[in-house]
Amino acid sequence: MTIAIPAGATASSQLLKPWRDYKVDEVKAAILNANERVIVGAAAIALGLLIFTEKLALQPANIEYGFFAVAALCVFLVLRGSAYFLPVRTLAYCGVAALMIVITFASPIHAAFSIPSLLFMIILHIPFCMRVDLSRLAYLRILLWFEIFALVIASFVYFQWLQQAAGMRMLNMEDYLPQSMMFDNYNYVQKINYFSHWYKPNGFFMLETSYASQVLALAGLIELALFRRPVRLAYIVLAQLSTYGGTGMIVLGCGMLVAVFYLRFKEVVALAVAVPLLFGLAMTTGIAENAMGRTMEFSHSGTSGNGRFVAPFEIARDTVLSSKTFALTGVGPGVVSPYHRLIQDTLNPLTKLVVEYGIPVAVLWMLWYHACMIMARVPFIAFWAFFIQYDALGGAAMVPLVTYYCLLISCLFVPTRYIAPAMRRPTIPNRLRPSPLRRLGPASATAATQHATV
Repeated sequence: MTIAIPAGATASSQLLKPWRDYKVDEVKAAILNANERVIVGAAAIALGLLIFTEKLALQPANIEYGFFAVAALCVFLVLRGSAYFLPVRTLAYCGVAALMIVITFASPIHAAFSIPSLLFMIILHIPFCMRVDLSRLAYLRILLWFEIFALVIASFVYFQWLQQAAGMRMLNMEDYLPQSMMFDNYNYVQKINYFSHWYKPNGFFMLETSYASQVLALAGLIELALFRRPVRLAYIVLAQLSTYGGTGMIVLGCGMLVAVFYLRFKEVVALAVAVPLLFGLAMTTGIAENAMGRTMEFSHSGTSGNGRFVAPFEIARDTVLSSKTFALTGVGPGVVSPYHRLIQDTLNPLTKLVVEYGIPVAVLWMLWYHACMIMARVPFIAFWAFFIQYDALGGAAMVPLVTYYCLLISCLFVPTRYIAPAMRRPTIPNRLRPSPLRRLGPASATAATQHATV
């Protein structure tokens, strides 16, 4: 595909500008073309529905409403010509999906399996075969919407703490909607510990505390690496810490290893000062003690920590070693492994694929899935943060919420290497105004267009 360089842009001025050099004022003030305004608006609506309706599901199938929101987004973008299927990626996906179907029906040990589980796994990931090209400014505008949604969740976290401090019952969506509308199998409300009378805030809209913690951690990393607004960063990170969610702390800790490389020296110094202060606050409020206590769960079967990070690999190991057929074809989609003994044990995508479809499918699927994310060329922090959430923090393979976070932030929308010199509103600060650029002549325009071929 060839991306034409707009009149007024030069390859040297627009090529490979570091992500950290885009200012928030620049992103907000840029006037996108009509097509990109529609794309950003539709993406924001789908992302908002994905986040704020994650507790709601279509019953009895137990399918999150967010699945239908993203499906509608993809159909809309295809019909208007903004999204298209990548031939090689689609063929690769069809090959892996066909292998899954053949293994499921041909395996001599698959006496029983779930056809709905197999079909949903395949249908859920069809949007990963698609691509939507847009400018970097438009992509960053989508990330700004994600930050806005995270601020809403953070505000509800603070409000739920204030309610409890005032002796009130913590605000919960379950009090207003019937159970028949709720997404099943999640622990919506949790105490800080067994003996505490305090409950962990879940941000009202989130499935449970861990999901509120993860969303805030993801938004905090994007804010730190790309937008760097100190007040909003502090607001989000403090809310994340106050959820007492261990999984969000893992995302935040692992993401910091990458986010720090987006910072300038003075920002690194400020961060070095802030981290000890945050740790002191965590020690004072018991957050650090709670987190350290959670790490002790890894060696105790039946606990949340063991069920997320240790038991899945033990289940996959025991299943594979018990039978060569299990190793090659798995136990079947939707079938529980005989070595899966406790309800707290949650298979992550890799172990779920190994258990249900066997090692060959698991390897091919994971290679295809992560290749889709890498090829989008989004900021590495956006890839890395959502990679951690998807791969390491629980049952994401069949949960549209987590799967489509990856799709909308780090796969579907591909920010091009070239951006147009966007028109500016008069309110933009003078220091952010681009210098006048000469219009490309025929020769230079041809050369630049060839260089932009992807």
